[in-house]
Order: sequence, then structure tokens, then C-alpha cells
Amino acid sequence: MQNKRIIAILSGWFEKKSDGLWHSTDFSDLKDHHGAPGGYLRIVAGSLLFKKNPDRSLLVLGEKGKSKLVLPKELFLSSIMKRELIELGVPENKVMEERKTNSTYEQLKALVVIADNNTVGQIDLISNRYHLPRIRAMLDFGPDLKGHPSAKKINLVEAEKVLLDSDYSRWNEVIQKAYDSSELQELIAKEKEGAEQIRSGTYKYLINI
Repeated sequence: MQNKRIIAILSGWFEKKSDGLWHSTDFSDLKDHHGAPGGYLRIVAGSLLFKKNPDRSLLVLGEKGKSKLVLPKELFLSSIMKRELIELGVPENKVMEERKTNSTYEQLKALVVIADNNTVGQIDLISNRYHLPRIRAMLDFGPDLKGHPSAKKINLVEAEKVLLDSDYSRWNEVIQKAYDSSELQELIAKEKEGAEQIRSGTYKYLINI
């Protein structure tokens, strides 16, 4: 069997909007994002990658995460992300859900388990630009991930780059404004500090938050 390539999307922060549904947040409000803004950019990027490669499947990851205090008991982060992908034109049968992980580290470990399957050739993992350095550090130095052969199957994809390559005029101002903001600059500094702690072995991994 030919090794298949999967598009995976990590969960971010979510909010309930006027339509009564829960949605991944974008960059419109950077003051209340609990360290994970721009999740909707990941969703849009995933839909764009799929449309260029419709033979692939998408995998959305997340149980409750930091949203567990506000999400209804029966609702999972992955379910919100799946609905958003379907709304963007991805067929329902092409979206798989992982409903047990609550942190970046847990989601990476879950992806490595999936990558252990001999039928999986590569996983294109989508997250935001600010998040990728810490993900890279976890894959290279994290417990249970460092030196794991299947971790090499995970290819990091920057959501912002996918969007800019697809429609620069639509996304450039939105992305530039967000990354110039004091809120995101502060988050970038925290992410950089976290990556350095991972490399030095002093990082505190969040499990079942």
C-alpha cells in the first residue's frame, strides 16, 4: 500500500459568536486569546492545502484544552474545527478527529503514534508562525519525541505563509497588523522562551489542562 500523506491541524482558542456556534478565533481580538490566537487561519490554510491535494485526509486534534471551562460538556475542539473545514468546502468524509489531547505536547505525541503506522508517509502539521519554533523544539528535544524515527515524518507548515501564497492582497494587512501588535509580540517572546526551556530541559509540559 502506498504511504499516504495527512494534513493535521492543531487546535487554538475558541469563542461563541452571535450565531450561537463556537468558532476558532482569528486575529481580530488579540486581548483574550489564552495564548493561542489565529486558530481560524490554521483552518483556512488546511482547507486550501486540501483543495490543492484532494487525495489527502485532514486530521483535527483537540479535546477541550484551555477551553474546558467555557465549552459545553458534549462539544470537542476537534468537532468545531471539523465543522469549519466542512463550511469551507472540505468533504465531511475527508476530516478525521482526535478527541483526547489537550496541549501541544500531547497532540505531537498523538501524531507520532499515528506516524508510526507504516501506511502514513508524511504529516503536514499546520499551526501559526508564532507557534512553530516551540513545536520544533518539542519534536527535537521533548520527552518521548526526541530521536523518535516517526517524528521525522512531521513536516511543519506555517498557516500564514499558506494564506499569503494563496491570496496576498486579502491576508497581508491582517497578518502584518497582528504581528506588529504588542499582544502578539509578547506572545512571540513567550513562545521563544518556551522553546529555549525545552532545549535546556527546564520546560514544564502541560498535561490534561
